[in-house]
Amino acid sequence: MTVSPQCAPESDGSLQQQGECQLDFSMPSNKHSPPPYQSNGSKQDSDISSSVGGLKPRLKDYDTGAESGDDLEEEDFRVLLPSIVDEQERLNYKREFDHDHQEYKSLQAELDSINQDLADLNRELNGHPEGSPQFLDAMNEYTRLKNLKRSPDYQIKKKRCKYLRSKLSHIKKKIKNSVTPPVFKFFSYCHFWPRNIMDEEPERAKRWEGGYERTWEVLKEDESGSLKATVEEILFQSKRKRVIESHEQVRLGMMRHLYVVIDCSRSMEDQDLKPNRLTSTLKLMEAFVDEYFDQNPISQVGIITTKNKRAEKLTDLSGNPKKHIAALKKAVDTVCVGEPSLYNSLSQAIQSLKHMPGHTSREILIILSSLTTCDPANIYELIKTLKSLKVRVSVIGLSAEVRVCTVLTRETGGLYHVILDESHFKELLMMHIKPPPASSSSECSLIRMGFPQHTVAALTDQDAKPSFSMSHLDSSSGPGLSLGGYFCPQCHAKYTELPVECKVCGLTLVSAPHLARSFHHLFPLQAFIESPLEELQGDRYCQACQGELKDKSIFTCTSCHTMPRILNGIVAVCPDLGIGKNGDLPWHPVRLNNEFKHFRKMTSNSSAEGKQNVVIMGRKTWFSIPEKNRPLNNRINIVLSRQCKVAPAGAHHLAADFSSALRLIDTELADQADQVWVIGGSSLYKELMESPGSRRLFVTRILKQFECDTFLPEISPDKYRLLPGFPGVPQELQEENDIHYRFEVYESIEQ
Repeated sequence: MTVSPQCAPESDGSLQQQGECQLDFSMPSNKHSPPPYQSNGSKQDSDISSSVGGLKPRLKDYDTGAESGDDLEEEDFRVLLPSIVDEQERLNYKREFDHDHQEYKSLQAELDSINQDLADLNRELNGHPEGSPQFLDAMNEYTRLKNLKRSPDYQIKKKRCKYLRSKLSHIKKKIKNSVTPPVFKFFSYCHFWPRNIMDEEPERAKRWEGGYERTWEVLKEDESGSLKATVEEILFQSKRKRVIESHEQVRLGMMRHLYVVIDCSRSMEDQDLKPNRLTSTLKLMEAFVDEYFDQNPISQVGIITTKNKRAEKLTDLSGNPKKHIAALKKAVDTVCVGEPSLYNSLSQAIQSLKHMPGHTSREILIILSSLTTCDPANIYELIKTLKSLKVRVSVIGLSAEVRVCTVLTRETGGLYHVILDESHFKELLMMHIKPPPASSSSECSLIRMGFPQHTVAALTDQDAKPSFSMSHLDSSSGPGLSLGGYFCPQCHAKYTELPVECKVCGLTLVSAPHLARSFHHLFPLQAFIESPLEELQGDRYCQACQGELKDKSIFTCTSCHTMPRILNGIVAVCPDLGIGKNGDLPWHPVRLNNEFKHFRKMTSNSSAEGKQNVVIMGRKTWFSIPEKNRPLNNRINIVLSRQCKVAPAGAHHLAADFSSALRLIDTELADQADQVWVIGGSSLYKELMESPGSRRLFVTRILKQFECDTFLPEISPDKYRLLPGFPGVPQELQEENDIHYRFEVYESIEQ
């Protein structure tokens, strides 16, 4: 980093910068350095003293006289502060100096603020005619401040300032009088922070000393002479390593509050990422926000940008992904200028995170492009604050490793990575989707939550009343009056989406799938065992997707050593779980064409070439299908019946019961069968839902009640979880012939 004139070293070797105190304890002092607390006419004025040798009186536009506490006599500290005899005493003086100087700056700034206000009021009084309302108001404030300066509290602070000022001056003299060997400093590309206990990192080999020796032996060409396969293998092995390391069941912070700090300095205009670093980062951040809220639905995110030595909030902490994505899209036009400021960015985030409850995780993720940071104060003091507040800071570097970031992440328990390319950038960013481990000192609290149900209303309903959503009260672009929505069970405020914190009563409103998606992080799937494909005995197809195995390696479950076939059930139910009336659908003769198309698509589409899905049904279900539609096309039809001796006309196979049908599929039909679907009736659904192994239920929820005489067994939340989404299954609310319905997918929970 090129040092600015304000940061140039003083003649005594100390670093002077506006708003900072930097004391050099390793360079010998200069005889001609200015006396303690003397102002230097060549320096620009500063609200806070720049160094011990530059602490100057603050008599600016308003001469406060003796009352200001600035012109105080020195105390005798010769007994209190003995001479330095060894390096340990030097370090002790340094720590004492840092601590007292922070207190001195705080007190002096408070006194100066009062004096400056008096100076401003004095000028204001001269500008108003006597007796005018403005003059009287200014005079009242002037009198109040003068009385404040006469108060005992002000006098105590003034005396404390005098004591600290004299003490700091004597410490400075002790340092100058001590003899130490000269230490040379390199000024061109170093950050001039004082030496700190945090710098004493554990001994480890430098990257250029090991780990990269004989790197050419790692890369091997494939048959076509390309290195792509080797690079992909390296990335794959790194992913496998993370999976293996994360399978342990650890305590995680499920309710997260994360601030993402994005560097918008001039270095973000570099084009090593296409089209440039800023655009690439913002596009990846959009995907990150979507995935973050999908995996952490009860968490919140905020975005901060930093450039030109300042930090600015792009979005506040919020659980609304649309708000963040809209802000990221607008940020593409940001002009990248100046240098970033880690100090200001972290301070901005701390202001919000420090008020978060103890049972939530406090995190900051910094995407840093620049190799420099321009900070107004000692960042190591801020790192101590972050550590005390239990804020976890991680950094993704776009250029190279920076030492201050290494210290920052090490002290706060975060991660520090530097990207290789855009794909590696995305991989590192997505690593922060998973909740971090919670510390043993984190609080455990019971959180009150509300589970509102979505209410659908129509204009024809007499009791329906249009209302505003609380989610859009602060937005001019939000929808106006509307029917239906999510209503808080405590105060009945309406919201259009979940999760959200009720603005009226403060209750956290979520749905069961939101908690399920957060809960699954606590019990990650055990890492599968990798083995060569040649060792596989039997059919070479994937037990999950039923596709042919073509890779050189396969992965086997550690629990069952295989992935058993998933059994699927598909059904349409009324609100009371009714599925039939007099051998037909409850809404007959009304037809729901889109619902029927969904049934046909799910049961017909095979994932393995040359194979067909199997549909299993009871005898009554078979005969409820119109004769012209029997058998169901492009599917293997199996009918269950203990009465029939042969398969009904059109049916492909007959089985006595459900278990017999599954044996038939695994033996005679093993080469033909792909997915297995149960399509009715009620007793067969019950047998499917209670059978062992993996099961999925594709349920169409009809939101209108019809008279029924056949019912689906209850879907127990202890045995099945509602999936947030499934490929090929629409998420939107459907409507046909004045009947509303939606599609849901449930998956069995391993016991």
